[in-house]
Formats: sequence, C-alpha cells, structure tokens
Amino acid sequence: MTFAIPPQSQDHQPGVEKLMKPLAVHIRPDYKGSGKLEGKKALITGGDSGIGRAAALYFAREGAHVSILYFDEHEDAQETVRLIEAEGRKALAIAGDVASSSFCNDAVAETVKILGGLDIIVNNASVQYVSEDLTDITDDVWQHHMNVNINGYFYITRAALPHLKKALRLSRHPPLTLLQAINLWLPIRRLKLLRWALRALLRCSLPTKAYVLMP
Repeated sequence: MTFAIPPQSQDHQPGVEKLMKPLAVHIRPDYKGSGKLEGKKALITGGDSGIGRAAALYFAREGAHVSILYFDEHEDAQETVRLIEAEGRKALAIAGDVASSSFCNDAVAETVKILGGLDIIVNNASVQYVSEDLTDITDDVWQHHMNVNINGYFYITRAALPHLKKALRLSRHPPLTLLQAINLWLPIRRLKLLRWALRALLRCSLPTKAYVLMP
C-alpha cells in the first residue's frame, strides 16, 4: 500500500518526532525477534527518534537492554523509553550534548552502572545545516558540524572502549561498534569529509566488529 506524505519541515534541530504528519513507523508490528541480542547492553546516541529510535526498538525486540542519548527532545525520549520497556527490556534516557567530552564520559559511565555493562554502541546523533555554496558556511556552523558529527563519535567510542574490551573478554561474541552516517555529511552538498573521518576512526585498534552505514 502506498500513500502520499506531505512536505514537512521544522525550524530547529534536532527535530521533534511527535510533530511529524503522519507519525513515523519505527518497527514492523509483525517483526518477531529471535534472541540475537539477548542480554546485551546497547548505547545509542540520538536514540530518541528517527533511525535511532528504530535501532533501539529492534535491539530491544532482539533481547537487548538499551540506553539512549538525546539532546533536548524530552517527550520523544520518554516515548522511546516506554516503547523499549514495552518489549520487556530495561531502558535509560540521558539528555546532553555529544559534542561535550565530559557528557559522553558521564553518559557511558551511567549506562554501564544502570544496565550492568556495555556491548554495543551506535553513534547516530548528528546535525546537518545544508548550504549550496561553500562560501555560505560560517565558522560557527562548520565547527558545530565538526563538534557533533566527528568529535562526538570519538568521545563516545573512547569512553566506551574499556567496557567493550571487557565485554570481549567475557563473551565469545565480539561487541559491536556501529557508526551510522546516512545523514552526517558536512553542510555543503557532496562534501563527504565525514566519510573519511569515520574511516580513519575505524582504523584504530578497536577490539570490536565495526560497521559503517553510508549512502
């Protein structure tokens, strides 16, 4: 069945899920989990809505407990928590800015404390302010993209790494590091510096299976 989705826009980032018309579908109602992630603990940045919420719900249905990090979309985050808990899993929502190294450190520590460990991280939080011409990009806009879309990935991964190493020692299944970059290009179209930065990050000696999802 197909239906038309009207054009939509919001005048702020991050966007608010509940304002979408129609509301997004994040998980197929007929999807049946098979325990692929039973007992695992996952942390998802930008997990309150969109792709982040979809990942959280599928992880929960596959058996994982999930911690979501989000900026300031409190109602969206609490709805995601409700949906995770409806799957019979533990859920945790932590508000803050992944551009802050101290926030990332504290969020990982709280996740480990509440969930009892960490096996999976999904770096999904991002911003994108599109300009048609390079000369239109201000220093502040450029730096904001760098701080969230690159530094945030590094801060979360660095903070999580000791716990992922521990998970590796305790399990025959390697922990996972997912770097989601579908919407994380820089502010001018076709400028894909982020792709190169993420590839460089993956060359680090992470004791994990790492996946990059890119267009």
